[in-house]
Amino acid sequence: MRVGLGFDGSWLPLRAAIELARRAERAGYESVWVAEDLFTGRDAFSPLGAIAMVTERVGLGTCIVPVHHSRHLHVLASSAAAIDEISSGRFILGLGAGLGWPSYPEDARPLLMMREAIDGTRALLAGETFECQGKKLKLQGTFSWDVLPQVRPRIPIYVGARGPKMTQLTGELADGIILELWVAPTEIAERRYHLERGARRAGRDPAELEMACLVHIFASADGQIDDCVRTHLAHWLARRVSDEVAAGAGLDLEAVAAVRAAVAREGRWSAASLVTRPMVDAFCAAGTPEQCLAKLREYRQAGVTLPILFPFGGDANLALEIGAEFARESAEVPIPKVPVPRVPIPKTGRNG
Repeated sequence: MRVGLGFDGSWLPLRAAIELARRAERAGYESVWVAEDLFTGRDAFSPLGAIAMVTERVGLGTCIVPVHHSRHLHVLASSAAAIDEISSGRFILGLGAGLGWPSYPEDARPLLMMREAIDGTRALLAGETFECQGKKLKLQGTFSWDVLPQVRPRIPIYVGARGPKMTQLTGELADGIILELWVAPTEIAERRYHLERGARRAGRDPAELEMACLVHIFASADGQIDDCVRTHLAHWLARRVSDEVAAGAGLDLEAVAAVRAAVAREGRWSAASLVTRPMVDAFCAAGTPEQCLAKLREYRQAGVTLPILFPFGGDANLALEIGAEFARESAEVPIPKVPVPRVPIPKTGRNG
């Protein structure tokens, strides 16, 4: 089984992240992914360009960039083409609706925007004309004597989908799905159902679609976790986790309700002490290397074909080693064990 490495820039300086990505390739990782969201303060394409220059084999993906018009479709396709060229055809375009961005349109139609982004990007990269909001777009202009060909006319596109309709659209049009952070393995069967339903409706083979999942990993030699993990999970439990999901993950619903009440009353930091270890274990890989490996095996058994590890505090070097070990034990052809040099990582806390 392949494994990816991801980072969002909110706690790991970019130079350290780029070095971590370089060493991930040496350790046998399949891909490196960079997030772009409200919390990073950075775009996703610029770091990937830097990573492309220090790597040779590892895939490079965005997880995710928004499809609404804070980034025009022409610019989105141009950025994808540039990273694919500089990486010699290693790029994967991960897209999301972009809900929560300040520029998210009040009258947004996310399914229509996603369909337009997928179809439009593919058309533009193939040198075709695409009509977007009444305007005809073409990626390659006719004013140049020599037009450079794209490295690949078709770049893989994955979609960060959460709801049933977007997941079905992903199965219909995209090459894979990216499940968001803080997803319990017990949720994955339903996601796969809707992904396969969309694929079959479009006459596609569901087995050809990638099911990637972003997995927070907090690795420590002694198995201890800090309040930062609990704080972020408290926010997630309050905002995103339904009673049905919590029950499916085997959690005490009264304890979950207490976390939600504390977040509503005083904010997520005050609720950290109420987040139990079973809650943490349900939604991320945390603790010793063996505890983290056990959790990654749960995701594999649930149907995830590409876990993308996001070091979330803790020891990022140890997390890198755990992912490499997981790839080795899951591979049909054994990957040689290569020592993973440790990267100097500043002792900085995550953004609250």
